[in-house]
Amino acid sequence: MVVQEIRPNEITLASVLPAFRILGNVLMGKSVHCYWIKHNSGDNVFVETGLVDMYAKFGCMRSARNLFDDMSVKNVVSWNAIISGYSDNGFGKEALWMFSQMRRKGFSADSFTLMSLVSLEDLRVGSGIHSLIVRSGYENDKLLKTALMELYINCNFVTDAYSIFRDINNKDLVAWTLMLKGFSKSGNWKRTMDHFNTMMAEDEILLDSVSLITILSGCCSGALQQGRRVHALVIKTGFEADTFVGSAVIDMYANCASMEDAKRHFESMEEKDVACWNALISGYGMIGCGNEAIELFLKMKHSGLNPDDSTFVSVLCASSHAGLNHKNFELGVEISRELFQLKPNDAGYYVLLSNMYALAGNWACARMPRIFLKLNNLKKNPGLSAIEIRGEFFTFMASQTDHPNYSEIKEFLRGLILKIKAAGYEPDTNSVFLDVSDDVKKEILFHHSEKLAIAFGLMRTNPGTVIRINKNLRICNDCHTASKFISKVYARVLAIKDANRFHVFQDGICSCRDWW
Repeated sequence: MVVQEIRPNEITLASVLPAFRILGNVLMGKSVHCYWIKHNSGDNVFVETGLVDMYAKFGCMRSARNLFDDMSVKNVVSWNAIISGYSDNGFGKEALWMFSQMRRKGFSADSFTLMSLVSLEDLRVGSGIHSLIVRSGYENDKLLKTALMELYINCNFVTDAYSIFRDINNKDLVAWTLMLKGFSKSGNWKRTMDHFNTMMAEDEILLDSVSLITILSGCCSGALQQGRRVHALVIKTGFEADTFVGSAVIDMYANCASMEDAKRHFESMEEKDVACWNALISGYGMIGCGNEAIELFLKMKHSGLNPDDSTFVSVLCASSHAGLNHKNFELGVEISRELFQLKPNDAGYYVLLSNMYALAGNWACARMPRIFLKLNNLKKNPGLSAIEIRGEFFTFMASQTDHPNYSEIKEFLRGLILKIKAAGYEPDTNSVFLDVSDDVKKEILFHHSEKLAIAFGLMRTNPGTVIRINKNLRICNDCHTASKFISKVYARVLAIKDANRFHVFQDGICSCRDWW
């Protein structure tokens, strides 16, 4: 057009600017900016806003801001361009400051402005924006509601996200999938499965790869029967050749300690990417098959694929789980302090440090992290164990007495403890990191969530059935020892997945070989 000596007008320039972002050509965008300065006199809000948006999309926020500040005329779209630019590039404080300036100048926020602020993923800011959305009359905007759901889920406020979800009329696949992600991320395995079943009852919902991957991730909690149902859906909906979905299927089977299924699906895939190899390597590592994991790693390299950082982490974990590394108290304390710098509000790290001091017999130091938790109102996730029986999920909490089957479970547990004691089991009171009497410690140990789940599984399944349990925290030494005795006394295979790895107990032996 320029070669033909036809001078582009404002509409032409404003229209062509988004193309440079798609092409990833910032130099061409700058050339258009220079052309505009050279051949046009006066201001044009549409072209200048387009330039601000272009620079912001390329991450050139200094250029975007300078251009924005020089604009003599601004509209809501101009403010949205600079606010979304700061938000998208991770400058949350600057985005909020520009929003305050926008309101001070008399401009009202529209749905695009609010969407940019919600995407900051700051709970305090998000709650305020949520109120502003309601006051501004956008409470029925489906996109904003979905963005708020994602904000609350990413901040671990799943209940708030679900409240918004329930208020959405004509829920689409994005909203359903987000709630699947929320329930799965929070470790609420039963709600994840229930939500998926409700979702499948909706005739209008057509599953995509994202929703399938999300629910497969939820099945990693040990829901093998549900996972097989989802695998059948993968085949039915034609996503079997999708490598992203395929790696999720492998990961699901691996996390359910069904390595034969994981390997079978891996070998059936015509095309395998790095994620597929990583999923199988990680699976072997979790069950303590370090040699198999390393052998698979060598095959991967021989196939011509380049390992990524996840591959190396999986191989290192496999080596660790195979017993190639050993715990070190001083190193543990040092690493804990590093973790505090990265995640100062993660209560689990403080509990871990407290437990290390307690294990070393230093009760004075063990109390300090827990006092810090109380002063800062930080709470550790309670110990939860879940078991799937005939397709239904049952969840148990440590020392839970309000479970509908508690009396029956308690009576069964009493007999179970007597049987394994007769076989040589001795309660490991060092696994209770509280300064209380040994009798109290033993009572606490006998009511750990995994023991309740194991007892319930023994009560409700036929002899010889594999008992699969998913636990949100790391299994303690006492429960690990007790599980070995239970597997021998009751002639059962116990497959327990904790926060760190898999433990498959059979005939009094654990697959981890007591390294975890």
